[in-house]
Parts: sequence; C-alpha cells; structure tokens
Amino acid sequence: MANSSSWLEISEEALKHNIATLKQLAGASTLNIVVKANAYGHGLLECSRIFADNGADWLSVHDIRDAVRMRENGITVPILVIGYTQPENLSLLIEFDLSSIIFDLGVSKKLEQLAAAKHKKAKLHLKVETGLQRYGLMHKDALELAYYIHYSPHLQLEGICSHLANPIDGDYTRKQRQSFVKFLKTCQENGMLYNYAHIANSTATLLYPELRFDMVRIGTAAYGIWPASVRNSVHIYDAPSLWPVSTWKTKLAQVRIVPSGVSVGYGGTFVTQRLSTVGVVPIGYYEGFHRHSEHFRQVLIRGSRAPVVGRISTNNFTVDVTDISGVTSGDEIVLIGGQEGDQITIKEYESWTGQSYIESITCILSTIPRVIVT
Repeated sequence: MANSSSWLEISEEALKHNIATLKQLAGASTLNIVVKANAYGHGLLECSRIFADNGADWLSVHDIRDAVRMRENGITVPILVIGYTQPENLSLLIEFDLSSIIFDLGVSKKLEQLAAAKHKKAKLHLKVETGLQRYGLMHKDALELAYYIHYSPHLQLEGICSHLANPIDGDYTRKQRQSFVKFLKTCQENGMLYNYAHIANSTATLLYPELRFDMVRIGTAAYGIWPASVRNSVHIYDAPSLWPVSTWKTKLAQVRIVPSGVSVGYGGTFVTQRLSTVGVVPIGYYEGFHRHSEHFRQVLIRGSRAPVVGRISTNNFTVDVTDISGVTSGDEIVLIGGQEGDQITIKEYESWTGQSYIESITCILSTIPRVIVT
C-alpha cells in the first residue's frame, strides 16, 4: 500500500467460498472462471492464483497480453483468450500454450502456418452466432471454418462456443440453445470432434442446467455478485449464497474547520449551514470514484457514515465529518464494503452511481493496489 492513496482489499476466504459454491453448481461441467478486465477490477494475478489453486479448471481473458502475464507469473492452468487478438500477436498463442476463440478463416490459416513452424498445434474454440450478433459466425460460415480446422494438421478444434444475449429471457435463451445444439449436431454428424461445447455464463449456469454442456464460463459470480438480472428477479431466492470479495479503502488526508455559510469545492455546489468539520479524501474520479449522484453518496469513517459534500474532483473529494467525534487525518475510510458493523452495500452503491457494482469495481484505477487478505 506504500505510495498509494487507496487500496482494494480482496478476501481470499470469500474467493474460495465462491469457487467451491460455483464448482458444486457446475456439477460435471468444466469450470472456466473469467478474469478479463483485471479480473473485473479485482486484480488479475492476485485472483487468478487463488482461482487456479482452489478448483478453477480453466481461466479466460479478453486480452492475450493478460494471458502472457499469467504464464510468466507461473499460472499453468488452461487459459482461453475470448477477445480479438491482433495478427502480430497470434504467435503468442502457440508460444505460451494458450487456447483462443476463432471466428475468421484467414486467422486460422495464419495460425496453421505459425503452428507448423513450431511443430505444434494451435488450440481453437470456434465461435458460432446464435443471437448476440457480436463475435461469431453464422452456421454456414462456421461449418466451413470447422472443416478447415478439422483437416488442418496443426490446428485443433478444442471447443465450440457461443454467447447468450439475455439469459433472464427464457424464450430467447431457448432459441439460442436450439441454434447452438443444431450446429453441434451438424459437426458431430460430419465427424468433427471437439472437447468442449460452452455457452453458459453466470446467470445461465444458475438457471439452465441444460446449458452447462461440457464447460461453463463464470464471470461476475466468482467475485461474489450475481448479475443484476438475477438479483432483481425472483430467481435470486434460488441462487446459492455468494460472498462479495472486495473492500475499497483510503485514508483521510486532512481535517479542517469551515465556518457557516462557506462554499466547499468547485462550483459552490455545497455551502455549509453551520460551523463544520470537513475531511479531504485523496481520491477522485480519476481513481474510479465517479461524480454521478455525488450529493447522495456516503463513506464510512470510524464506523459512522459521512456524507460526500461538494463536487468530486479529479483526485480529491470532501466529506462532512462534523457529527463524528475524534476524526483526524490518517483515519481509515471505507468507500465500498464494511467497517465496524456498518456496510456500504452493493445495492446502495449501485443506486448512488447509476452503474452495476461490477462496473464500478472494474473502473477502479488498475494501479491502485489489490491486497489479498485472509
């Protein structure tokens, strides 16, 4: 935490609990934990090590550079690159023993050449379009690519995958499943073998056992948060308990006495109505503490709630600590999480920011230390 204005504490116990819970939920399916976007803001290497050591069969990243970092830091479980890889980086898939989604015949041909030069096989997961209209190929083009991979000596059709658009919508999800199953059957009927079929995310893994296939890709649930679509529906009553893993902390930089009738911060958006004690907090929207609903937000200091007052600036904001006795510079502040019996809850934080909780954590500046606590 040296030289940092704040830090994010990650509970190892909570991560282990979540993995055990999700492992049980996945049943016989391979458990693939998604650690893209710096493990959704929780710390790529910190979380990946704990996941790999406690039951995750695979890990997935969006950016191949993250996969390389993981390999260079001793993470040996299979890693699937689920995002776009620049042509100049394709050789890294082979060099670092990585698997990748594929949706382009030209890229497949390039990988065949690169793998042949290394006397290895590139491991590919063909992405088929079923209803999201993002990465993926329509069935005819996907089948053509599947044939190419199948008959290429240095390519392996390791998996076939797709992505759900709105798993809380049962009718639409069933249509996507039908499309996916149809393509799988076509491949099987034509002798194209694969190890893994996968389409289920966190929500689908909970709601649809029939969508778990050979592998499930778990994102936000691994970090203790069922997606908002689950939390805001009746399905939450059937969901196994997950433990939030993160607490965002900082320290009070300065405490000052401000007379009544004085504006605080840029734009004069807050004016004291009494002799006030105001604390300066050394983070702002640059670090990920965004301005939205700034006048309704609170933080925890000495186990009590202090309202945010004035405008949140680039690297600072202010809080009214008049009603909290004994506050001094250096006091620990909790921005997200619990302190001395009180809790800034996920629901509260979402209502203040207008973002999902996982969006907020993901947006916390990546250079802020992620500290594993036991």
